[in-house]
Amino acid sequence: MLSKVRKALLVGRDVRAAIGVCEEYRGPVASVIKAALARYGHPRQEVEKTIENAAVFEGGRLERGLMVLATSANISPMLGFLGTVTGMIKSFSALAASGLSNPGAVAAGISEALITTAAGLFIAIPAQLGYNYFISRVNRFMRDIESAANILLETFAEMDSQRYGGGGAPVA
Repeated sequence: MLSKVRKALLVGRDVRAAIGVCEEYRGPVASVIKAALARYGHPRQEVEKTIENAAVFEGGRLERGLMVLATSANISPMLGFLGTVTGMIKSFSALAASGLSNPGAVAAGISEALITTAAGLFIAIPAQLGYNYFISRVNRFMRDIESAANILLETFAEMDSQRYGGGGAPVA
């Protein structure tokens, strides 16, 4: 996508065509580049601020829902441990009430403890794996946004250089 945007800008000198290229693509990089293209001609600081704001917005969109995965990965082992504690309390209560004469009552509490521990881990492990996967994708998108924005700013500088004859000021 970025090579097509650069071609539209450097060869065709057509910002609208470059925006059209961005509209052909879906995703956070295209959205940020489109926002920056819409500010072409404004001072560099304004374009950079637009890029920053668009990147923050896209980062938020990419991260939505990840808090649920992170919370599930962190809380479910604790809930499993809580079940372990209550199961062990139940086992020791049965042991205290009947002594060693009723091992089935003790085993029921231990079974509850192990089942809740397993359930907590069964939820936490895939949630953590999913969270790690999606965070790595978000980070990759954010790196791509940063790289694309830098390339676009360099392209804007090249366009201005061509327009002003390489000196950065209008040619008389």
